[in-house]
Amino acid sequence: MCVTNDLVHDQRIHKMALTLMADGWQPLLIGRLRRQSPPLPARPYRSLRMRLPFERGKFFYISYNIWLFFRLMRVNAEVICANDLDTLPACYAAALWKRTPLVYDSHEYFTGSVELVARPVTRRLWQLAEQVLLPLLPIRITVTESVRQAYERDFPRPAWHLVRNLPQQQSSASCPKAYPPVILYQGMLNEGRGLHWLINALPLLPGWQVWIVGGGILETPLHRQALELGVTDRVHFWGMQPFETLHKFTCQATIGVSIEDNLSPNNRFAAPNKLYDYIHANVPVVVTPLPEHSHIVNQWEVGEVMQDFSAEALAQAVQKLSEPRRYDHCTQQCAAAMQSLCWQPQEPLIQDIYRQALTQGYVV
Repeated sequence: MCVTNDLVHDQRIHKMALTLMADGWQPLLIGRLRRQSPPLPARPYRSLRMRLPFERGKFFYISYNIWLFFRLMRVNAEVICANDLDTLPACYAAALWKRTPLVYDSHEYFTGSVELVARPVTRRLWQLAEQVLLPLLPIRITVTESVRQAYERDFPRPAWHLVRNLPQQQSSASCPKAYPPVILYQGMLNEGRGLHWLINALPLLPGWQVWIVGGGILETPLHRQALELGVTDRVHFWGMQPFETLHKFTCQATIGVSIEDNLSPNNRFAAPNKLYDYIHANVPVVVTPLPEHSHIVNQWEVGEVMQDFSAEALAQAVQKLSEPRRYDHCTQQCAAAMQSLCWQPQEPLIQDIYRQALTQGYVV
């Protein structure tokens, strides 16, 4: 099971591995080791992280896929799983060479990401890779209904399986709320995540603090923004946290935010892990008016949808959600929603997909 991250924070592949272990598989997870990667926590499956001469850009992806291909050629695997398009060239080549079944798991609408939309030449190269490889893949999985519809429009056969990024059920009953009240953002600190609104909204929300649990290229600009607005004492950066400890931060929050901007197709189609993580921690949420986000919030009544994409709309949504009757109702709805929005009901489908791969997953 191959990814381009360092495995520490990837909840989806961890849950996939545990689900397959319960069905008798022995997963090997292959990722990378960056200079700043923390130690990998003890987990019940095998893991391998490679150190490469490049950590970003085209030379990283080239070196990663070359290394991964030769590593896969040495693995005695019954099935290879490529997670996202950036692992697919090596996984496809190895699966074809070894006549090993291949499963493709697309965690996002890859060529519609903010980073690629801003770089049209690079985006076109990845789109060409999709056009060449995706029609050849026998078993394909993705994460939201919107992403599935987008892929099935362009690559309709075979059908795409839907496995959402839902959390495993866990209790947050013994976790006290932080005080003063906390607005929590968890995830990568990258463009298109609405983080500038979050800092800009703080002067409109006296008495609130912001916790940012994550890392990325915007961390230094966000520190500078908080300093310029005079709110550094109310903005706390906790850095990247392993998902084993992330829940401890989440359940202390008063409100969680999933406030992606409408900058790219991938943002419009996404339902991030953090949205479900908030619900499973009994933390009502504020989201932007994007289809997947607003559908979940409105269907389950677990928070507020911002009226537009702005700091003022975010502050208004937080104020509305924090009204006692509204907040209590949304908290109760979180407790109800988590019974349905959980990983376990998807496990039989995942296990069936991988059993199917043994006979139908050969690439051409």
